[in-house]
Amino acid sequence: MLFPNPANDAFSIAFNTPLPAHTAITLMAAVGKEVMKLEPTRAVANATALRFDVSSVPRGMYFVRIMDAQGRSSNMPLVLR
Repeated sequence: MLFPNPANDAFSIAFNTPLPAHTAITLMAAVGKEVMKLEPTRAVANATALRFDVSSVPRGMYFVRIMDAQGRSSNMPLVLR
């Protein structure tokens, strides 16, 4: 879950991992270009919540990509205003 959406200067993301694993989080432009790597984290074996400052990123439509150690990814839309 990604909130708030639309966001102004920051957003939070909450996700669940069944096993402890390295998780990479990336902010992607709507056209697929990487804008910035967000704090890669070692997720715990249950709910994890992280907050990110995106105040330096221009307004627009983005995707937040979460990729686990097995290469599985999830993309969530994010609007910055």
